[in-house]
Amino acid sequence: MNSRKRMKIAMQLGRPDRIPFNPQLTYPHAVKLFCKDYKKGIIRAIEDPAFRLELEFKAAQLYCSDGIRLWAPDYDKFVEEKEGDFYVYYQHNEEYLGKIDFETGNLINEKPDLIDKPSDVDKIKIPTPDDYLQHPNFHLIKEAVRKAGDDFFRIGSVPGPTMNYIMSKRGNTRGLMDLIENPGLAQKIMEAGTQIAINCALAMAEAGIDCIYLGDASSSCSLISPKQFEKYCLPAYSRFVESVKPTGMLVYLHICGNSNPILEMMAETGVDCIEPLDPLGGVDIAEAKKRVGDRVALMGGVNTVVLANGTAEDVEAEARKCIEKGWEKGGYILAAGDMVPNNAPERNVMKMAEVAKLYTYD
Repeated sequence: MNSRKRMKIAMQLGRPDRIPFNPQLTYPHAVKLFCKDYKKGIIRAIEDPAFRLELEFKAAQLYCSDGIRLWAPDYDKFVEEKEGDFYVYYQHNEEYLGKIDFETGNLINEKPDLIDKPSDVDKIKIPTPDDYLQHPNFHLIKEAVRKAGDDFFRIGSVPGPTMNYIMSKRGNTRGLMDLIENPGLAQKIMEAGTQIAINCALAMAEAGIDCIYLGDASSSCSLISPKQFEKYCLPAYSRFVESVKPTGMLVYLHICGNSNPILEMMAETGVDCIEPLDPLGGVDIAEAKKRVGDRVALMGGVNTVVLANGTAEDVEAEARKCIEKGWEKGGYILAAGDMVPNNAPERNVMKMAEVAKLYTYD
């Protein structure tokens, strides 16, 4: 059975030939693997999306991953050094995007594009699906789909539509406070973010993507309450799924940290799979399987601290524990309990892949 079919069956609550493995790789981890100079590798990956894609394929192939995640297309960037810090800008308009945090590979934007009133939301440009298809870097998605063939389950990533989006527009503190002090504005910003995510996903369907990664880490109950999730996030995710499902693509929802109080609502959105079942947030695979495993597939659970700092034997024990809690009746995919840490040793991620191959269905 090829990887693409294996993942599809598990995502649809079935029992493939064996447990699928989709470790949740990030490009900074791939830079650690393949670039002699980590900082230079991060900078090149930011400036050259084709190089970043090449690294992600190499990492997925190294680890025998059944899935590969392809990020939403973005405009070309350039990096400028100032007094030892490195700042990122768009090439076409020199818009400032943020300072590189080399530890994570992410950008830190000290000056988010703040929106002060509802009328400001109307000025947000919402790209149409055709805008994405005509994007100068969208050909990379199409090329990646062709390259993946049936060797990988093709996963497309879209911008986080709710809490991630409002924080990008209002800043972290103001974005959180808006849920209480300015709910109308919060709702309107999230509606715009949701439409952006929908349109990006519809374009990816045209490119041949199998599944959408709907990542919105800041919707975790480590940051917001279950009631706030129900008011703001549940309707947005449900709208996203309703809009995307007619294309035939599957959807999995990534909310790390403490997702225990919202597992049922995550399943209620209509997504096919929920992850990463973060044990550092107190999530237990066996409990999740009992509560929602008859409605959605489950992916993740391997402790990222063990993955980064443990021995290969520790990782093997952790992976076996996760599989044995989640694999009964199918619908489970082995993966890290969040993104694979940048400093996770190669041998530890390889050990997860080895363990997944041991668990076969009759």
